Amino acid sequence: MTQFVDSTINLLRIHPSFRLVGLSEPPNSNVGRANSKQQSHWLTSELLTSFFFHHIKQMEFEDELNVIKREVKDITRMLPVMQFTNNIRNAHDNQLRSVSSSLSTRQLLRIARRLNVYGADDDVHHLVSKACLARFLPRLTKMMFEDELVKLGIVPTSPSSSISPSSSSSSSSSSSYDKADDTDLDEMITCEVSGGVLRIGCVQAPVHPSNHPTKVPDILFYDNYQHLKVMEDMLKDFLLGEHLLLIGNQGVGKNKIADRFLQLLNKPREYIQLHRDTTVQSLTVQPKIVDGVLSYDDSPLVKAVKSGSVLVVDEADKAPTNVTCILKGLVQVGEMHLSDGRRIVRGDSRLTPSQSTIPMHRDFRMIILANRPGFPFLGNDFFAAVGDAFSTHAVDNPSAASQLNMLKKYAPSADETTLRQVAELFDELRSLSDQGVINHPFSAREAVAVAKHLQMFPNDGLMTAVENVFDFDAYDPDLTRVIHKVMRKHGLPVGGHVGNIHLAKELSIPPMTYKCQLTTKNLKNSFNLKAQRLKLDDFQQRSTHFNEVTSTWHIPIFQGSDVTMVTVAKADQHYQQQQSLDNTDQLNSDIIHAVTSDPLTLCSIDLLRRSTTLIDLHPQQSRRNRFFSQLNVAALQAPLNHGVVLHDENGYEEKIRYDIHGHSGEGPKFTFVRCGGSDGCGGGGNGGGGEGVSPPVNNKQRLDVVMSLYAHSQFCLSGDHTLEATKMAVEEVAAMSDVDDRFVIVLSDANLERYGISARRLARLLTSKDNVNSYAIFIGSLGDQAERLTNELPAGHSFICMDNKQLPIILQQIFTSAMLRP
Repeated sequence: MTQFVDSTINLLRIHPSFRLVGLSEPPNSNVGRANSKQQSHWLTSELLTSFFFHHIKQMEFEDELNVIKREVKDITRMLPVMQFTNNIRNAHDNQLRSVSSSLSTRQLLRIARRLNVYGADDDVHHLVSKACLARFLPRLTKMMFEDELVKLGIVPTSPSSSISPSSSSSSSSSSSYDKADDTDLDEMITCEVSGGVLRIGCVQAPVHPSNHPTKVPDILFYDNYQHLKVMEDMLKDFLLGEHLLLIGNQGVGKNKIADRFLQLLNKPREYIQLHRDTTVQSLTVQPKIVDGVLSYDDSPLVKAVKSGSVLVVDEADKAPTNVTCILKGLVQVGEMHLSDGRRIVRGDSRLTPSQSTIPMHRDFRMIILANRPGFPFLGNDFFAAVGDAFSTHAVDNPSAASQLNMLKKYAPSADETTLRQVAELFDELRSLSDQGVINHPFSAREAVAVAKHLQMFPNDGLMTAVENVFDFDAYDPDLTRVIHKVMRKHGLPVGGHVGNIHLAKELSIPPMTYKCQLTTKNLKNSFNLKAQRLKLDDFQQRSTHFNEVTSTWHIPIFQGSDVTMVTVAKADQHYQQQQSLDNTDQLNSDIIHAVTSDPLTLCSIDLLRRSTTLIDLHPQQSRRNRFFSQLNVAALQAPLNHGVVLHDENGYEEKIRYDIHGHSGEGPKFTFVRCGGSDGCGGGGNGGGGEGVSPPVNNKQRLDVVMSLYAHSQFCLSGDHTLEATKMAVEEVAAMSDVDDRFVIVLSDANLERYGISARRLARLLTSKDNVNSYAIFIGSLGDQAERLTNELPAGHSFICMDNKQLPIILQQIFTSAMLRP
């Protein structure tokens, strides 16, 4: 194809028929995102003029369906999956649409083949969830993902599929364990090797007759439901000829599962661990020095290809994506060029065998191990780059019951009560990690380490064993405070010092003596209690508003019986308060508790973020508080949220700008906090809004903002301008330039039906601007109004918060989802 032009300088002439065909994904279009500086566009101006470009669009629904019909005859159970894929590909929400990349045509074919072979035993919901790695999706995206599945009737069908790590961790606060339930959970799925046949659950496979027994893993492994369920899924895909990808947090047992899986199959293993300095050359050849001479041997990858072993690639997310993409090409095409000039080809290749070709063994498989994408592992997103080329399995920690049984096996001589404390402690810490309260996801590895310490050194005690795990976290005071609180909850006395330890006095009990004899006596006459006379003060309303003559009196109902107030249940109190407000404004009358939150940063700040918050202000709040003294803090329910956020934003005035606006019956916009900038501070608004102040920087200024909100709600007229205020806020935020993210958060009591406001109109305003993240948080409800509004609004754009302790968690979900969107 080429010839020498000049043999002395080795010039080669390019053949006239030479052509170059390049394949690539579209360049990064998120120009305004913070990661655009790190991920530069590969499509430069020089490259743009060197190629003729052809855009390959996503296959249409009918075309993709015909492709699957050619591979699989019965596609009855695949039709909902195809419709779901089509829906999320055309979804209006960018975050939900980004999930569709996981359901590529290759992935759909994999699901169809598995349903064709294991249709009766497989759960469609589980297959779709694991293909998209739904376990590790952001909370808002996962909510929308699940809603779309439910709309098409794709729900968990088997009882075992409903038992998930997330569901088990949600009950971690409970300290009661049922021993029978623990045994039943681990007996739901078992494994055994009998007569040369391996059985895991309901799947059977022949045991491989290995010629290299020394390369077969032999590890200590205690069976539990969570891991056996993963291995059952792995065996199904393994028998279909798929390569496997295990993704999970650190310490959940990915290596243990892979080694145990190969041990049961009696398959030899080749192991390679990647790191940040891994190159394509180090992936294919392995340098060594023999007698002072540098030579190159085959890497574990090449050895596994030759012998038909299983290649286990550990820490795949640590290597650069340009290196791991080599593995994707090997899996998809079955070919790979080595640095020494050799070439790996498919086993059925028509190429003539030679020393320069390495035919791939038909038993060759790869098992990739990687940490989940995102914080706190800070690795490359391996799943996004090459995830659809593998059969993906999400690995999570065992449930609380399974973990307790596993700890008993690791520490058989330890006290069961102590092991129960350890299981409950780490299960609740993982639950807090899922909620975003703490960053580090404490895994089963730490719990097993504590159990092993108790087994080897029983005299050290539980406190010494636990401190070996949490000593490093002592450098973070906020994290230490949360961990100590959870440890004290589960009976571990930590955080104590001389100043807060008090010993009770020892008092001797006197001998028992005769005091009196109780008898029953019938009362014949009744007793009348005289009513207490109190003066009522006459308040003239003309002193505050110029209208008709109106007078009010303060009725001292709060001077009631303490015993009666204590004996009223919370649910009954909620009902009684609503009944008493039926003729006033029928507003939510829940007891509002104060919001407490650690001063932790909710999200990482890269560029400027702009947010506007709208607050419902009602005139009934002030008058209502006179009847119920417990509601004196009700006017603080919305500002308390901002008190937390404002505390976290100290020091980020140049990175975050926010406004706080209120609306009432007098107008749609009253500015209470106005950020600085070119548009200035203050400015009021329509309807006679007052002058806004700059963002508060101390508690006194925050209290001034709260009192301004309270004063407005005390003297304003009744009415509602939710739609007008939301429209103004969305348009104002959307028009801002030189900002990274835009947020509009509407705080409402969900009492919209009273004013004839439909959820459809509010939803249209929340989604009217693509560059604005708009959300509604309902902090009160009459009956099921908030729940009905949430169901009618777009998924992921509305929240119900009846407990103000959940407000920081909801805000963190909103900000995190915006950060993780593509």
